[in-house]
Amino acid sequence: MKIKNFMAMMIAAASLSVGVVSCGDDDDEDAPAATDVKSLAETVSGTYNGVLSIQMMDMPFSDTVAYNIKKVDDSHINLTIPSISYMTMEIPSVEISNIEVKGTASAATASVAKVEGAITVEGEEKSYTLTDILVNCTDNKAVITYSITYGKMPRPMSCSFEGTK
Repeated sequence: MKIKNFMAMMIAAASLSVGVVSCGDDDDEDAPAATDVKSLAETVSGTYNGVLSIQMMDMPFSDTVAYNIKKVDDSHINLTIPSISYMTMEIPSVEISNIEVKGTASAATASVAKVEGAITVEGEEKSYTLTDILVNCTDNKAVITYSITYGKMPRPMSCSFEGTK
């Protein structure tokens, strides 16, 4: 009799432990697969089309342009500022490399205090200085602001872009 009770208790204990372990439903069906997760830089990467507004002295100007953001790695991007035709000036496009992106996929920010360089245009070297570069991406929208001094311009142009992917 003792052996029957002992065996019954062992079977009950084994059944209970198997039942408790196998009954847990902790699978998160809504979570994306590991391959579906995009890096922050990949999320903001793309071509943004919209309006660039330029302010220099008392001469406002706007144009429809496209800014390109490319992923470098999971947390860095390259930003291509498009060429601009402003009054009698032709300002060529400039790429700013390896900008760190911070934030979340729905609200990412990248900034650079200052970038200097030179571009050869029609055989003449022209310097440029970009300052206070700020990229804000929210969902599929981008707001990009910066100031640019190009060539022998006496004052910087303030640029503000708003566009969508």
